[in-house]
Amino acid sequence: MAKLSPGVTYINVSVVLNSLEMIDNRRVTTYNNNNGPPSATYNNNNSSSSATYNNNNGPSSATYNNNNGPSSTTYNNNNGPSSTTYNNNNGSPSATYNNNNSSSSATYNNNNGSPSATYNNNNGPPSATYNNNNGPPTATYNNNNGPPSATYNNNNSSSSATYNNNNGSPSATYNNNNSSSSATYNNNNGSPSATYNNNNNNGMLTSINC
Repeated sequence: MAKLSPGVTYINVSVVLNSLEMIDNRRVTTYNNNNGPPSATYNNNNSSSSATYNNNNGPSSATYNNNNGPSSTTYNNNNGPSSTTYNNNNGSPSATYNNNNSSSSATYNNNNGSPSATYNNNNGPPSATYNNNNGPPTATYNNNNGPPSATYNNNNSSSSATYNNNNGSPSATYNNNNSSSSATYNNNNGSPSATYNNNNNNGMLTSINC
């Protein structure tokens, strides 16, 4: 099983970063650290899993993950305005970790294959998570110190589990489950390649074809 190590030191740069990765048979890991305007990362993976780490101190970043193979993982740590993550996965599961100290974040997960997990830790305004899963279950963990977060889970297969730990205003969880409960966490192996993009110029496009 491949493990994603926490404790990575990131270098912050002031850029608008557009990183386009088209990966065929390998995992790719992209680390984006942006202090200026927002960055957009588009990951289209047909084989092994990809991981995207977004740490933004300025305006919001948007991550669009469309994966037909094994899982993708998106980590969003935003100190400025909100970030939006759209995950559309037809293969193995995707996991989205949102840690927001300022404005709210919204995560939309539409998974046709294995389950997705969303972890929301918000110190500022609320975050909303919309999970529409046709396959195995989703798990949502909400830890909110500020205003409330809302989680909408619509699952057509196995059930979803929602853990809410709120120190501030209330959170609302809407669960519509048609089957029985379980939680699935999948780790996928591959021969990863790592790409580090630190750009000092605006509008730089990096394209990697493996």
